[in-house]
Amino acid sequence: MKTVLLLIALIGLVCAGDGCGSPPAGTGTSQPALTLGQAVERARTELRRLGRDTPDRPLVSQADDANSAWTQRTRRIPSLLQSPQVQSMKLAERSYWAIYFAPQPTAGSTIKGGDAYVFIDRVTGEVMGTLFGK
Repeated sequence: MKTVLLLIALIGLVCAGDGCGSPPAGTGTSQPALTLGQAVERARTELRRLGRDTPDRPLVSQADDANSAWTQRTRRIPSLLQSPQVQSMKLAERSYWAIYFAPQPTAGSTIKGGDAYVFIDRVTGEVMGTLFGK
């Protein structure tokens, strides 16, 4: 069973280099439920609901169709794909946007921690889950 999960995770990681989260060809998925911009706003709304994006600590987002920020993170930390939080979202089985948020730095400051990923299903528009940095 662990071998199957690892294989699924690796397939998802390999897919990430070519636009992971894109609908596979021939799946009948014609249009996403929302645009990338709408997905970013939905993700931001979720973070506000969770108390993570506040006026005194605003977050800036990074998102693209290729899920570049997520792909880079999982290449640096491959074990992240095996975490229970990530496994529960079943990313390898779904088409999604991984939207990255980080605290907005101020001039002359360095911010560590406080970042987050929000995963939005491209087909349904639902929030699949969140993953917070330390």
